[in-house]
Amino acid sequence: MSQNKKKLSVCIIAESFYPNLDGGAVYSRLLAEQFHKIDDKVFVISRRNDPSYPSRENVSEALVSRLEQLKHSKNEPDVITFAGNGEPTMHPAFGDIINDTIGFVVMTYQ
Repeated sequence: MSQNKKKLSVCIIAESFYPNLDGGAVYSRLLAEQFHKIDDKVFVISRRNDPSYPSRENVSEALVSRLEQLKHSKNEPDVITFAGNGEPTMHPAFGDIINDTIGFVVMTYQ
């Protein structure tokens, strides 16, 4: 690893996370572990064990809350990734959630 590598601050948004063992939880944990191994900061936002989809508003509220916490602690994420139980793009409001995320990030970090 290069001595000049910029350390990243990565925010993983997962429908579920360890100790759950569904595909999204396992993927998110493995991804988090790999970033941690190379000394990047990793933050995980995970919501629940309920199999129903969270509302767009709930996702936005959780994202805004966590990103504001990270900004105030000077740990803004360099990368945001979405992971879910199955495929996050199956969420009926996935496009709107992505647009909300982009809008919030642009308003907050630009």
